Amino acid sequence: DYVYASEIGMPFYDRYLKMKATPYTNPPNNRSLRKFLSGNIWEYTVKQILVACGVLKHDEIKIDATPYSDCLDVHGRCDFIAGGYIDAELATINVEKLQLPDYLVVVSEKIIEALGAKTLEEIILELKSVSTFAMDKVERMGEAMPNHTLQGYHYQKNGKIPANVAYICKDDCRMAQFGLDKKEC
Repeated sequence: DYVYASEIGMPFYDRYLKMKATPYTNPPNNRSLRKFLSGNIWEYTVKQILVACGVLKHDEIKIDATPYSDCLDVHGRCDFIAGGYIDAELATINVEKLQLPDYLVVVSEKIIEALGAKTLEEIILELKSVSTFAMDKVERMGEAMPNHTLQGYHYQKNGKIPANVAYICKDDCRMAQFGLDKKEC
């Protein structure tokens, strides 16, 4: 009797079958499950960087709503709420404590260099780890995928703060981030 925010914009028939508890005809295999694991690893990595920089406010915040009285409820958990002042010196110390691999230290240092001593607006950050194929599409479009935009919009509207959809390519570590415009959603 509800829809997940991540299902908004996806095929209605798939959602209907899921709501009726129809078993999958092609359940995830071990390779598919490892792809999900890869996404969890990226989410954990981003969380550690947000913590080290001192800007993680919350993670996995439940945001549920009933858009209209005659519609299904929408349930979801946004990945992160982040924002605040970045103390560059403290962030550098925290990154060192994490004992990250060299390549992540370099990324962290670049983020701290670019954003240190700045106060970031508090936002909802919805992270998507995607394949090369999907990342190429995102880069061609120059914006978040429509279903991710709708998911972010649900969080933005009902969480009462701006939302961004961020992408990390699992294959080559490319990144992209898009703010959501309330007027366009």
